Amino acid sequence: MISFQCPSCKKQLSVKDELAGRRGSCPQCKKPIVVPVPETIGVDAGDAPSSPQVKGSKLDFLSPAKEPDELGRLGNYRVLKILGSGGMGMVLQAEDPLLKRSIALKVMRPEVAANETSRKRFLREARATAAIESDYIVQIHQVGVERNVPFIAMQFLKGEPLDQRLKRVGKLPIEDSIRIAKQTALGLAAAHEHGLIHRDIKPANIWLEAKTDRVKIVDFGLARAAEGDDVQITKTGTILGTPAYMAPEQARSEAVDHRSDLFSLGAVLYRMLTGQLPFKGRDTMSTLLAVTTETPKPVVELSGDVPLALSDLVTQLLAKEPTDRPESAQVVADRLAALEDDQTEAIPAARSEVRPAIASAGQAAPKKSASAGMSVVGYLLRQIVKLYRIPGKPGWIIKGTTAIVLLVGLLIAMSSSTKDRKQPEPKEVPPLAVAPFDAVKAKEYQERWAKYLGVQVEIENSIGMKLRLIPPGRFMMGSTKEEIADALMASNYNKKIETELPQHEVEITKPFYLGVYEVTQEQYQEVMGKNDSQIKDPKNPAELVIWPEAMEFCKRLSGRPEEKKAGRTYRLPSEAEWEYACRAGTSTAFHYGNSLSSKQANFNGDFPYGGAEKGPYLRKTVNVGLYEPNAFGLYDMHGNVCEWCLDGARKYQPTNQPVKDPRGPENASGKRLLRGGSRDSEGWRCRSANREPSEPSNRVNNIGFRVLSVLPSAAGGP
Repeated sequence: MISFQCPSCKKQLSVKDELAGRRGSCPQCKKPIVVPVPETIGVDAGDAPSSPQVKGSKLDFLSPAKEPDELGRLGNYRVLKILGSGGMGMVLQAEDPLLKRSIALKVMRPEVAANETSRKRFLREARATAAIESDYIVQIHQVGVERNVPFIAMQFLKGEPLDQRLKRVGKLPIEDSIRIAKQTALGLAAAHEHGLIHRDIKPANIWLEAKTDRVKIVDFGLARAAEGDDVQITKTGTILGTPAYMAPEQARSEAVDHRSDLFSLGAVLYRMLTGQLPFKGRDTMSTLLAVTTETPKPVVELSGDVPLALSDLVTQLLAKEPTDRPESAQVVADRLAALEDDQTEAIPAARSEVRPAIASAGQAAPKKSASAGMSVVGYLLRQIVKLYRIPGKPGWIIKGTTAIVLLVGLLIAMSSSTKDRKQPEPKEVPPLAVAPFDAVKAKEYQERWAKYLGVQVEIENSIGMKLRLIPPGRFMMGSTKEEIADALMASNYNKKIETELPQHEVEITKPFYLGVYEVTQEQYQEVMGKNDSQIKDPKNPAELVIWPEAMEFCKRLSGRPEEKKAGRTYRLPSEAEWEYACRAGTSTAFHYGNSLSSKQANFNGDFPYGGAEKGPYLRKTVNVGLYEPNAFGLYDMHGNVCEWCLDGARKYQPTNQPVKDPRGPENASGKRLLRGGSRDSEGWRCRSANREPSEPSNRVNNIGFRVLSVLPSAAGGP
C-alpha cells in the first residue's frame, strides 16, 4: 500500500501499489491528486534507498491534459501514468496518438536538467542507445527537449526486470541463467562495437520481456564512449555504478573498458546461479573493498549441479585483472551458446519444451522412443480393464479370448519398449588425485569429483560444522631417510621418528568429507553436553578429549535426526586419510613447505623447524582458522591441538605396490595415533608425517580431534 497526504486538505490516504502514478480525486475534498510513486535508487544490495517515499510528483513540465485519462502532454505524447521515479528523473507511460502505440518516456527532473553536466549525460545516454541496433537493447524512438526538460521516447516494455524475478525465486534454473547471460552478452557485444560501455550492468537493468522472456538491456545512463567526452563531464575520481556489480578498476576510479561490463555480467550470472552476491558488504565502502580484494567461492561449490565449465567461465569473468577476463562480449556469448547446447542435450525429454517437427527431404525417420512403446502398453492395459467392466454380454468366453489377444499384444509392446529404451551413458570417473600436485590442481580434483558425485565441495552440517570434499588419490606416506635424518637433528635424536620409515605409496580409494577445522568447544558442548577444555573459548578447539570420547562424539553426531535425514555418518579419520588430507598434494615436511614458523601455525615458536624465523611461544590454543589453509581448504593441520586418528599404531611394511586404504590394529585397548602436533609441540612434531602413539585414555590439554564424514551411499562413487 502507498500512504500519502492530500496536498490540499492534508487527509492521510492509502491506496494499492498498482495505482502509483494514477490521477484521481481526494475522497474528502474532491480535489484532483496524483498518487505518488515510491522512489528508490538501486534495488540490489550495495545501494541504499534515497528516501522511502516521494512527497509529491512534480509534473509541472507537462502541458495541460486534453482528455480525462491523461496526466498531461509532453510534446505530442499523451502521458497516462508514472511508472517509476528516481534521483535523476522519472519514467512515464504514454501513448503516441498518431501511431496509437504505448511508449515509455524517460524524463529528466527540471531541477536536475538545470545542471549542464547532468543534462549532457542524460542526452548522451539517448544518443548512445539510439546508435545501437540489437534485439537485446531497448529501442529508442525519439530524443527531444520540451519546456527545457530533456526526454527520451523509447520502446514500452512489458514483463519484469531480472532483479524482481530473483527476489521472487531466489536463483534461476541453469538453462535460464545461461540464456539470459548469453542474450545480455550479445547486447553488450553490439554496444561495444559502437565503442560504448554500459558501466552499470546489474539485474535491475536487465529486462525480461513478457511471453518471450527475451532480454532487453536498459538504462545506459552511465554509458560512456570509449574515446568520448567523458573527461569533460565526469570529475576524476568519481565512482559511477552499482557497488555489488562493479568491476574492481571501476571501484578504484581507474580507466574502464568493455571488460568492465564483462565483470559485471559475471556478477549477475553468479547471482542467477547461486542466489547469492559474489561480493557483500555492510555498506557501500565495505562492498567496494570486497570487490577489489576478495575472491568469491566458485559457483560449483555453492550449486553442485552447475557444469564445471560454466563455473569456470564465471570465475574468469570475475577476475580482478581485466587482462584475465575473456577478450570480448562476443566470446562470452559464444561460450554460453556452447554451454546452452550442452545443457539442452542434458535435459530429459519429459522436461524439454515441445518443439515443432522439422521435415526435410531425405531425413531419416526418428527411431521409436521408449515413451511411444509405453503409450501402446498403456492403451492395451486400458482396453483389458474396459473389457471386464462391461456387464453382461459378450460372454466370458469371448471376453477371455479377447483378453488373451490383448495380453499377447501387451507383452510384445512391453518387449519392444524395453528394447528401444536408451540406456543412460555412464559418467566418466574423474582421475585419482596423484601427488605431487599444486593448489590449482587440488581445487580442480575437488570440483571434478563433486560434479561426478553430485555433491558440493563444501558442506555445513546441523551444528554449523563445515566439511570439505577430499577426492580419492595416491601419495607417498611417511618420510625418506634424508627427511628422517633432518628430523632427528631437530628432535635431538628422538628415535621414534624412525617409525615413519619406510616411505611407501598409499592409495585412498574413496572420497570423503573432512572437517575444515578441528572440532570446536561450542560444537563439542552441543553434542556431548559438556566442555572440559582448560582455556574456555567457543571458537577454540575442544581439548582434554580422550579417544573414546572422540568416538562417542562421532556416534552421537551421526545419530542426530538432521544428519540421518542427510544420510551422513561420522568417524575419526584413519592416519592414512589424515596424512593424505594434510599434505594436499605436497611432498614437503609441511603443507607450507620444508620450514614452519609461528606465523604459519600455533606451535612452540621458540623451536622452529627448517631454519624458519622464531616467534612467540603462546602455550595456549587459539581460535580455529586463524592461519592459512592447505590446498584442500583445511585449517590447523599443523599445531593448535594434536588430533586423534581412528586406527591404532602400526609398523610400516616395505612394499612395491600402492597400499590401499591401510588401517592399524582395531584393538580398542591398544595405543592410538595422534597427528599434527599442538601448541606445545616443537616444529618437528608438527610435520605431515609425524606420528605420536598414545594411550586412548590419555587426557591432556593439547589433544583434540576433527571428524570425517562418510559419503552417503546414494551419492555413488567408486
